[in-house]
Amino acid sequence: MANWFCKLCLLTGEDCGSWDDEHEYFGKIKQVHKDHLGFQIGEPIPINKLTTVEQTFTNYFNDHFDEWFHSLVAELKGSNKICLLKDKPDLVSII
Repeated sequence: MANWFCKLCLLTGEDCGSWDDEHEYFGKIKQVHKDHLGFQIGEPIPINKLTTVEQTFTNYFNDHFDEWFHSLVAELKGSNKICLLKDKPDLVSII
């Protein structure tokens, strides 16, 4: 007995399965998915899963982004200048 799945299935656009290869309808399932590159044995492994350290950094960065941004503006324009938060993408992209 082996489980099959279809990663990023062409029919659904997402992972689907798993299907037991001993199931009575598995032959039909295999026929439908046979040309899909993601059709394989096992369980889907998330591609973008972050490690604990990466997730911790991402959370910290997101929580402190505005503070970092205001420090950047003060460094570039001077401490007595302000910059609207809506202008963040424009200012950060020129750096």
